[in-house]
This record gives sequence, structure tokens and C-alpha cells, in this order.
Amino acid sequence: MGRRGEAGRPPYQCSQVGRLVDDRVNDHEISVAQVAASHVWHTRPDTDECFLVLAGSLQLALEDTTVTVPARHVFVVPAGATHCPSAPEGASIVMVEIPA
Repeated sequence: MGRRGEAGRPPYQCSQVGRLVDDRVNDHEISVAQVAASHVWHTRPDTDECFLVLAGSLQLALEDTTVTVPARHVFVVPAGATHCPSAPEGASIVMVEIPA
């Protein structure tokens, strides 16, 4: 199991307050973190990004809308979709990157 940063890809950079877990299970990259502030607009061409919000809320800006994901809810950003996650009030999340 290789950590995402060790595999040559930068870890998720959403102005993290604290990363609790960052690992792989089979072909899935899994991160559990406390995040705050905003990330940058980006696209993951080969993976779906699944966000499970454990506490707080996460806003996912997409090209044509913004989705607010409250605690205990899941949202999947499909591969190829340009998006920008943010958590102005902070959030605890699980993020799973799933090969498309």
C-alpha cells in the first residue's frame, strides 16, 4: 500500500487542518481528513471522486452549479468533471478516488 504523496501525486490540498488517513485499497485511494478553506479548480480525468462528509458541510463548485454536501451525505464527482471543493466552516471528510 502506497500513500498518495509517496506515489508521486500530491496529497489532497484543501488547506487541511489535519489528515488522519491517506492510503490505498486495491485501486481506490482513500483519504480521511479534517479540511478547511478552499481547494483549487481541478479535474481528475481517470477517477470518480466520492466525498462522504462526516461532520460539517462541504461545498462542491461544479462548472454550472454548487452542491452543498451536509454531514452524513455522499456526493460523487464523475471522472472528467471540473470542480472545486471548499469547506469555509471546516469539515471532516472521507474521500475515495475510484478508477472510472
